[in-house]
Amino acid sequence: MEKEYSAYAQVYEQIKQDEGGTLDSYFDGVTNGIAAPLLVKFKDYVSVYDNCNYSSVVCGTSPGVTLLTNNVYKTLSGGYVDYNNFVMDQYVLKDGANVYTRSYNPTYAHIWIDVNGYAKKPNKLGKDLLGMVITKDKILPMGALGTGVEGTCNSAEVTCPGSYGFHGSVSCAGAGCANDYLYK
Repeated sequence: MEKEYSAYAQVYEQIKQDEGGTLDSYFDGVTNGIAAPLLVKFKDYVSVYDNCNYSSVVCGTSPGVTLLTNNVYKTLSGGYVDYNNFVMDQYVLKDGANVYTRSYNPTYAHIWIDVNGYAKKPNKLGKDLLGMVITKDKILPMGALGTGVEGTCNSAEVTCPGSYGFHGSVSCAGAGCANDYLYK
């Protein structure tokens, strides 16, 4: 996770610099999904092997594994991560990592990275699937203060707020592990 977070944090800063030092136009606090073009820009700065864009099939799978069910990724507690977290832009990096982006809120967006790629197990939130929160001011690993999923790097049944990308009352045990891996 360290490699991916470092790379995306650098890209975030580069994009911000390219945009005149501000990302305000991507996070207006009003328009849902306004950050989608920003998330697409990340692909211009990373080594993309396969670009699936807005596909409902897991990028790089043959035959295609559909994202439109809740059985693609599991939480640390064994529940399923809601597929809505992955159905926006997606791509595979040259190192084999699957990347999913999600923009549906006017103040933040998400990048999810399956660091060893979908084809390799465990495909579990908090193990090989880790997330980042993007705002107009910063990029944070999921679990950092202010991401809404602090204290969720465990296998206890933890219900995370829908406003942070976990639709409804989906258990998200493991969502906050990115911060723990980086800073503990």
